[in-house]
Amino acid sequence: MSLTSASFRRLVSALKQANSTTTVVESCCGGLIQSSIMAQPGSSAVYWGGTVSYNTRKVRPLLLNDAKLHADLVQPLVSGNAESEESLYVRSKIEHTKRVALEYCGQMETDYAIAESGASGPTFRPSGLDKGFAAIAVARRDKASGEVSIVKQDVVRSAHNDREVNMRLFADAAAKLALEAVTENSSLSEDDNEARGPLSDGAEYHFDRATKLRSDPEALSKLSREAKYVVLRGGQSLFGSGWELKFLSYDEVQSLCNATGAEVKTTFLGILDGKEAFFGSDFLSGNE
Repeated sequence: MSLTSASFRRLVSALKQANSTTTVVESCCGGLIQSSIMAQPGSSAVYWGGTVSYNTRKVRPLLLNDAKLHADLVQPLVSGNAESEESLYVRSKIEHTKRVALEYCGQMETDYAIAESGASGPTFRPSGLDKGFAAIAVARRDKASGEVSIVKQDVVRSAHNDREVNMRLFADAAAKLALEAVTENSSLSEDDNEARGPLSDGAEYHFDRATKLRSDPEALSKLSREAKYVVLRGGQSLFGSGWELKFLSYDEVQSLCNATGAEVKTTFLGILDGKEAFFGSDFLSGNE
């Protein structure tokens, strides 16, 4: 796992240009958000410190030693009508990150605060949850009034339960969300900071080869049903119009196999933005 990423390079750069500071409170990322910031040269100008709060019940001294904040965080939420255990658990993390981001931004007197909490896997406490997720909140303190508010909040869901891969995914998602907050609440634009990526639409994509999943047949089998497939024949890719790479669904690949009688070698390629799995299917023989 890389200690930092391009997302954090852009975030630290934007904070510098906006003359702003941030603090971080993270849970299932285990300090990766903070280390990813600190690995960037000059990060001391924008980052003062933060907290890893993994077991909320045990870490009151790490949560600003704030008795009321800690009491509120360990107080169970009331389940809504017909709300599943999974839904309640996710909602509790959304509320957790919102409250923590507000308190840290206010008490630390930073311009921003990033809060993350969720579950990385491979095992999960609530029934019905079998893939990783993270709730992320970004709070901002108005420089003039000192008022603190939540300016960004999101829930990032993974396509799998690989702990290490999810930690990197959620950390990068926190950096991207914070970058949006900084650029939207300053005179900067993301173009002022750095180009977001090499693709023509200007969007940034993260393709993770997720090598640890390659030795887990059960996980790959689950991913394969909803994945996209790059189809090869004789070493050549199947293309759509204008040299745009064409992807097939699992069912389409199976239909093609049945129609051609081909021997097919399928290889797991990786996961795009932590959500969509890609496989390669090489048709080694069979009818045209």
